[in-house]
Amino acid sequence: MNNDTTKKQGFATMSSEKRKEIARKGGVAAHTKGSAYKLTSADRSKGGAKSSGNFKYNPDLAREAGKKGGKVSKRGKKK
Repeated sequence: MNNDTTKKQGFATMSSEKRKEIARKGGVAAHTKGSAYKLTSADRSKGGAKSSGNFKYNPDLAREAGKKGGKVSKRGKKK
């Protein structure tokens, strides 16, 4: 799609301040209702243990992920 013909809609038309205000109100409402997730000290102590990996210390892992992403992004595209 050509960028000249697409128009911004919804949140894309709002200023970043307006989006932040809406997000803040949603967070306040969730905490007031009691449905917001509350991070516990046990969650904090786990840190990035649940993470699928950190590329900073493993460039081979980054390279492999890049190859996989490149293959997936090319599926169904005609050359």
